[in-house]
Amino acid sequence: MKKTMTKLILMFSFTFMSPLVYADIECKGDPIKQGRYLNKNPPKSWTDCYGEYTYLSGSIYRGSFINGKRHGEGVLKQSNGSYYEGSWHNNKPEGGGLVVTIEPIYYEGTWKDNLFQGVITFPNHDVFEGTWINGQQTGFGKLIFNTGLTYEGDLENGKYHGNGMLIFEDGSRYSGEWLMGLQHGDGSLIYNDGKEFIGNWYLGKFYGNHSPIQ
Repeated sequence: MKKTMTKLILMFSFTFMSPLVYADIECKGDPIKQGRYLNKNPPKSWTDCYGEYTYLSGSIYRGSFINGKRHGEGVLKQSNGSYYEGSWHNNKPEGGGLVVTIEPIYYEGTWKDNLFQGVITFPNHDVFEGTWINGQQTGFGKLIFNTGLTYEGDLENGKYHGNGMLIFEDGSRYSGEWLMGLQHGDGSLIYNDGKEFIGNWYLGKFYGNHSPIQ
């Protein structure tokens, strides 16, 4: 009655057919390729300008710079074809943006440190809407699986945890408390034929008005 989502692995990379708005001035010496000894970082003179910088890994950034750091709007494309496009702050993605991995998995929303909030679409068309912290679904969110199964409620480390509603493919539904992916606490399971189980649950088992012997 649960489905574990894959861990979020962000691969930042960007396309160049982007409608993003860059600084008005082109960076001096643009484009620059990173060297092992020279040009190990974009020059600090690249400030309030836009330019292209190619890393030894093959990743390419095209966008705005301040003091030689990615800052403003830009696109970073990895050598494997994955990319990120959106806002940057002090070399890190921050604000609105889009990540597309090679699978492809689409992450569209806002970024701040290790927190992502938005919509994620997986290759099998499963969809998650909510918050990711340190690569895991945590907080309130909504999961829509391609099978028709849906969950809306609290999550912790990718598992149903707290209060939430799980609706099954046949229309049956459980609404109530969860503990790490299992019904636990007060809850109601109502089948599509009208049969109801309302009461106390303990680690996925129904006890009605009774308390489980621990």
